[in-house]
Amino acid sequence: MSAGAVDSHPVVTAMARTSAIGQTMRLTRPLYTQRMCCFSGRVENVDSTKIFARPVGAGRQILVYQMKLAASAEVAMILPIPVPPRSSETAVRFISLEAYPDLFDDIGSAFPRQLFSRGVGPPQAKLAVHAVGAFVASFVPSLAEFSRLDRRFQIPPGTLDRMPIYSDWGFAVFQLRATRSLETIHPMAFELPTRSDQLFFPTVHVHDGTLPDTATFSHELYAQHVVTGPGKSWWPSGRPLGTRVDPARAANVIDSAASVAKLSLFGRLPNVDTWAAIAPAFAP
Repeated sequence: MSAGAVDSHPVVTAMARTSAIGQTMRLTRPLYTQRMCCFSGRVENVDSTKIFARPVGAGRQILVYQMKLAASAEVAMILPIPVPPRSSETAVRFISLEAYPDLFDDIGSAFPRQLFSRGVGPPQAKLAVHAVGAFVASFVPSLAEFSRLDRRFQIPPGTLDRMPIYSDWGFAVFQLRATRSLETIHPMAFELPTRSDQLFFPTVHVHDGTLPDTATFSHELYAQHVVTGPGKSWWPSGRPLGTRVDPARAANVIDSAASVAKLSLFGRLPNVDTWAAIAPAFAP
């Protein structure tokens, strides 16, 4: 692809994205964010978010998430995920990518360098905690299950109660260590069941207890087996991803024989999650 082709691929506009959010919603107690998802405590800065997703068949998808983070104390990151209602506690499989901190560098190398930037009941059993590389993680099947979360991941009761778009979703929760400055966190990966026939990317921002209509984005999204072509927002690489990424180091989160597509979200955009149509030719 020529440099001119890079220049002609614009930052995504609102037309490419969908959401059920219709208004700004105030939460009962604050979560803390800078430019992305939800945190259990205050963070000083978050930037350069990168997300990879691909379908794996039978109503399941892979999701890999990386960012730069500055936080003076341990903090939990909470990602809402569209699992089917009443999913079991073992529905999500966490995958360690500690051995591949530069995974997104290799995925990004499949593309030319871009010319732009940007009531009290009986005690309940605790939810399982999984060691996933440099952090520990838990899957919370529903809002009602947050009280069962390990204390290290707790957020104030009622914080998420007034987010109706996630009322029957599940949540992937990652405990992140404190950092002295803005540091790149190694990729966080998991496989999840999904209620949708599209690929899901968690891109909603919660800002100091509110869910605003628009937010400032600094995201690069990557996907395999999605619809690309003229008039589409996803920019295809045109080459097998296995030529750029080591499948073994990547714990097989990629399809090495398939190409990868990219969508860049930069600047002020509608504050919604992102969905991508799966290519009709995809066969698990």
